[in-house]
Amino acid sequence: MKQLHVFLSSPGDVSQERALAREVLDQLESEDRYKDHLKIEVVAWEKPGVETAMPAHMEPQEAIAAKLKNPSQCDVVIVILWSRLGTPLSEKYSKPGGGRYRSGTEYEFLDGLEAAKRSGKPIVLVYRGTKELEVRANDPQRDARLSQWDLVTAFFSEFRNPDGSIRHNYKEYGEPHEFRSLLERDLRPIVERVVGDPPGNKASATPVSPDCTWPQQKAPYPGLRPFTPKEAPVFRGRDRETGQLLDMLGARAKRFVAVVGASGSGKSSLVWAGLLPALAKGAIHGTQDWVLMRFTPAEFGDNPFTALAAAFKPILDSSGVSPKKMADALAADPAALDRYRTMALAGRPDWAELLFFIDQFEEFFTAVHPDQQKPFVDL
Repeated sequence: MKQLHVFLSSPGDVSQERALAREVLDQLESEDRYKDHLKIEVVAWEKPGVETAMPAHMEPQEAIAAKLKNPSQCDVVIVILWSRLGTPLSEKYSKPGGGRYRSGTEYEFLDGLEAAKRSGKPIVLVYRGTKELEVRANDPQRDARLSQWDLVTAFFSEFRNPDGSIRHNYKEYGEPHEFRSLLERDLRPIVERVVGDPPGNKASATPVSPDCTWPQQKAPYPGLRPFTPKEAPVFRGRDRETGQLLDMLGARAKRFVAVVGASGSGKSSLVWAGLLPALAKGAIHGTQDWVLMRFTPAEFGDNPFTALAAAFKPILDSSGVSPKKMADALAADPAALDRYRTMALAGRPDWAELLFFIDQFEEFFTAVHPDQQKPFVDL
């Protein structure tokens, strides 16, 4: 079996693109043509489930280097930049020609680039987001954000020689879904060169991720019901809308987001098979640690608190609290939700949050008892 080590390098402002890059790599590895012939190892400091520890006595780049392969030791290096270049490295790290690295991302890019010049390996792919940076005049981070933007501009200015000729190549993208398409097109020929043409394998017409149990002989359409997270690997065509929802949630100012559309237009599928799986993969930094809950207001009759409490049942089972007791407590005092939120997030990192997906919300106006509507809105 061939093995491909892929290093992901970027600051934290492109976490959605990082999640999409992992998605592309998972998809390529699981295609019928490469199954049992290819293993892709993603090298990234925030890889879900195996995040790199950051001991206080070590600098961040030092901790990363101690745990992970260097870019120069990998087969492919993917560099993604938009509005941030990252935090400067200390004087302990200096460029081959002298001077400090402006960030860990620059260090990783140059480490891979210098190795590629010497040996032709790794292949270094660079992508630059072109979406406009919005900075408010009263933003306390205004100067820092503009300074980072200038650093990215200076970084890419060095991709040209003084006479204007191209020194290094990179590709631009507007929205995250455009980045995904670019990356897949760039990686596919690389994978084909590494693996070759395994005998007896034909390319799959519908590539699916390993966690998708949908039979490849069957069309991947669930009929009139929505797509679920299990079918996220075959949910296609809503990357732009998924990205818009992630932007809203990522702004953190939006604590309530409504998805509105005609009946049958795919609202539930967009959230259930588009947004929630992206959050679970860390599309926004840290969201892989969030607790995601789905319920419908009239799922258990005309009391929405009963439906909400039922979503908590796996958590309540270990605490000895019944869903009915929780529903009654929430109906009497919406602030009681704080106690149950604490239970749901127990043992998770401080940045973990609780996200409710209230599906079929129109039921709230048509099937919920009028006496329960105001208390639920208060909650």
